[in-house]
Amino acid sequence: ALNSFDAFPFRVENGTVTYDCDAFNQPVTLQKLSLRAEVQARDGRVNIELKEMTGRLNDGVVSASGLFSIEPGTAKGSVNLEATDVTANDVLARVMKYLAPIFETAAQGEVKGKVNLKLTAEGKGENAGAMLRSAKGQALLIFNGLVSDTRLMGAISARFQNPSIAGAPFDAVRANIVIADGAFLHQNTVA
Repeated sequence: ALNSFDAFPFRVENGTVTYDCDAFNQPVTLQKLSLRAEVQARDGRVNIELKEMTGRLNDGVVSASGLFSIEPGTAKGSVNLEATDVTANDVLARVMKYLAPIFETAAQGEVKGKVNLKLTAEGKGENAGAMLRSAKGQALLIFNGLVSDTRLMGAISARFQNPSIAGAPFDAVRANIVIADGAFLHQNTVA
């Protein structure tokens, strides 16, 4: 928890946040957002403690908590994030391919289904960029639905000269991910 000096509570109840970016085919909207945080600022030092955040994203539930602290010469942060039964869309599919390469599809490929994610991470560095580069943590991604025409299966199909392999869909993916030195390391991904 933060020290009491110069701290003030921040609260959002039943809010809506929309992020619309030309890089995505559709906006990302977090609905029914509830957030409790405490913010502290003093002499070039900023601390933000996200005590609780919940909301609805693509028919699923997202929750998070964490801490971000920056002062001259040092930055540190931690986050706990959980997503349950979130419907995959174009935006989420783009994010998922960074967490587990199996979601990288060819142009005609698609990702349809529900995503569950648990992620914990923390980092520390001389500034916010160094903090992110030093991040360590773990994540578990579980997907139930359909992933078709993946680049991985296309490469296997080409290697074995068997075109039928390329179109083989996956109906479930479970990816254990370790976050180390700011990178996602994939362990025991099962499709």
